[in-house]
Amino acid sequence: MEVVTDFHFLVSETNMDGDCNHEIKRRLLLGRKVMTNLDSVLKSRNITLPRKFCPVKAMVFPAVMYGCESYKES
Repeated sequence: MEVVTDFHFLVSETNMDGDCNHEIKRRLLLGRKVMTNLDSVLKSRNITLPRKFCPVKAMVFPAVMYGCESYKES
């Protein structure tokens, strides 16, 4: 087996020390990029506020949260 410092699996990156700060920052930048692309929709006065949440929930949240796992603390 070869020891590596960074490992890319699917779209995630894992470091040798287990630090995921780089991956979190990368995900937030992806979400910001999607929000920038939705700028014209979000600034439109012809679209109601509840309708503006639909593309955010469908496009931004998945870009940021892909591969994240949630857990419930006891």
